Amino acid sequence: MINRNMTNEENHNQTFADGQNLKVSTMNAKSSWIVDLERFRVFLAEKYKVKEAYYFIGAFDPKKPRFI
Repeated sequence: MINRNMTNEENHNQTFADGQNLKVSTMNAKSSWIVDLERFRVFLAEKYKVKEAYYFIGAFDPKKPRFI
């Protein structure tokens, strides 16, 4: 159910981007190009009011530590 009385401060949009699909799709475009991830993040924040953005670049083994 959507609460139409929510203020902008209460909205909390998140986005999840698959890095591999993003890379392959831009490389295979008619005129290949590279995504500027910093500008992409600003775009998401300004256009879609995204508060958190996650960019996945590959699979991981859940038994191994993910952070260094």
